Amino acid sequence: MKIKSLRFSGFRGARETVSLDFPPGFMVITGRNGSGKTTVCDAIEFSLTGCLRGPPDKKEKGENFADYVWWRGDPKADEEFVALTLVDDNGTQHVIHRTPTSESGTEVLTLLYDGDVALDNPVQQIARTLLLRDEEITRLSVHLKETERFDLVRAGLGTADFTLAEEKSREVQRLLKKQNESALDEYDKARELVARQTSELSELRSLAAEAQDISEAKATIRELTSFGEGEDLILATKEVVANCRYKADAFARIFRRIQELIDRRNQIASEEYLQRVKALESQTNETRGALRNAEAKLDEVRDAFQSAQDLSPESASFAMLLKHGEGLGLQKGACPLCGKRLAQHEFESHLAELKSLLQTRDARIQDLTTKVAETETHVRSLRTQEARLIAEHDSLTHASGQIEDEFAVFQQEVLGLGTELPSLSEQTLSVLRERIEESREKASRLEKALAALEVSRLVDKINDVEGGLRIASGRVELATRRLRKLSSASNLTKEALNTIRRTRGELIERRLAELEPLMIELYQRLRPHVDWHEVRYRLRGDVRRMLSFEVGGGLNPSFMFSSGQCRAAGLAFLLALHLSRKWCKLDTLVLDDPVQHIDDYRALQLVEVLSAIRRSDRQVICTVEDRSLASLLARRLRSNEADSGSVISMVYSSEQGAHVGTQRFVQPMARRVLVGA
Repeated sequence: MKIKSLRFSGFRGARETVSLDFPPGFMVITGRNGSGKTTVCDAIEFSLTGCLRGPPDKKEKGENFADYVWWRGDPKADEEFVALTLVDDNGTQHVIHRTPTSESGTEVLTLLYDGDVALDNPVQQIARTLLLRDEEITRLSVHLKETERFDLVRAGLGTADFTLAEEKSREVQRLLKKQNESALDEYDKARELVARQTSELSELRSLAAEAQDISEAKATIRELTSFGEGEDLILATKEVVANCRYKADAFARIFRRIQELIDRRNQIASEEYLQRVKALESQTNETRGALRNAEAKLDEVRDAFQSAQDLSPESASFAMLLKHGEGLGLQKGACPLCGKRLAQHEFESHLAELKSLLQTRDARIQDLTTKVAETETHVRSLRTQEARLIAEHDSLTHASGQIEDEFAVFQQEVLGLGTELPSLSEQTLSVLRERIEESREKASRLEKALAALEVSRLVDKINDVEGGLRIASGRVELATRRLRKLSSASNLTKEALNTIRRTRGELIERRLAELEPLMIELYQRLRPHVDWHEVRYRLRGDVRRMLSFEVGGGLNPSFMFSSGQCRAAGLAFLLALHLSRKWCKLDTLVLDDPVQHIDDYRALQLVEVLSAIRRSDRQVICTVEDRSLASLLARRLRSNEADSGSVISMVYSSEQGAHVGTQRFVQPMARRVLVGA
């Protein structure tokens, strides 16, 4: 799941509505201080959690950060809302809408995490590890207390929580008598072995995947592509795979459209369709006959009116004038005939008097005037009906030719793909099915062969390490059973408490063992320190678990590093934690001005790290102040071949508050940049 769009109004620094459409690849947001970059990040967090973290324990004059979530400027905002649209892997969109007094769509939040793994308040943990803020990067990593750092990792990695069990066990802790030291020692050794082997297994799995024999892979590629010995098989095969996938998609699209054409043709040939055409012809003929009769009657009525007018021209003119005035009605409070200002009831009373006078003088002319108007209306209605029936009949009779024209277009398109289509029939669909399956099967076989060429032969070593891990895990289980057997009735509760604590630590150590290689790699890429190229974690404490960082010979980086170095080390830790959340289904990373206090060299290293993260199909949203850095990010983050990105600049004005100044879309990187002459 990724972020699709964000709309907010009257929120933080924005008075009017701000609309942002997030591409699936990345978005770089730039602008000066106070232009609204952080407001965008705040809106994302508020949409997910319904609150903002803000400065800790900040209070002044009886107010706190929550009192300034909505626009406080003058004039007041017309609307106050935040709406976040998420899109899942199936393309289904989910909207979370919040206002100062209501919320909707929050049920989608349960889709963002695996409830069997995540701890309490999983949405808060998602927001905490999804959004990396400038002012929090160091405070939530290097400078965090050891116990709080342990809790952060435990919550972020999604291991189990045993708080309730611990509280119950403490109530009967006085029953504990003794512990078996040898069994505990064996358990600890086995646990350390599990942690080491889990770490090694994680590194091996990151380097290798399911592979086949390399010679067999090369034979498969040459069989399907006829590449020579001197060619770069990997690069050339990737181009062939891409072409196969393109053809398969094109054939599938054309297949669906031709199926629609066949269905339409069958519908045209149906008895119901033909009956409809005949019915339209019959209705048209009937309407034409009725129209001729109505036109003849209109001529008769007009002739009769003309004759009556010739006998009494003054009455006829008077009748026409009366009908004209009655049809117009009062015009801005004045009579349309004489221009005298009258009230409505006076005008109606005057018309009634004139009608009575006309009927007294010549009732026949009045009657003929009404008949002429009614007959003209009837004739116009019949002409409109005739035109509608003719248009519908022409549409039905020309449908067959349109189908043939559309099929000819598809024939030309398929011909460009190297295939000829017969006539519009089920045979055409069979040909397309064969081409779809051929293209997909060829792409699948080539992709499998590529995987074999791109990885090392590490399967046997992985199996050995997995076997050792199973043995070590068995030793842990044996030690646990031995501890239970050696526990007497008097120490049962405390033993259970210790087991709970050790199990929690074991889970954390296993997850940390998987996290450590990633954290070390990110640390090495960001290079916070010239001399110390690696950072390690150390767990200590059994009752209160503490997690500390060490560099060099056991040195604490929080005391040794400068603010910029602490920021780089903290980014490595928080990015590793973000990427290790297996329970989180929201594949989006948001960084709010992460380059503050970082020199240009490490800023460039961070750009490369984010580029690597993008290649894992993760959506990256990053705010920076420097426009040159924003352009560099846009160039590096577009390395993905499918997902687009964009660069927007935020500006602030007294009238609107924060709003979007400019937006530039960045298309995915082309598969082939250089083309032979």
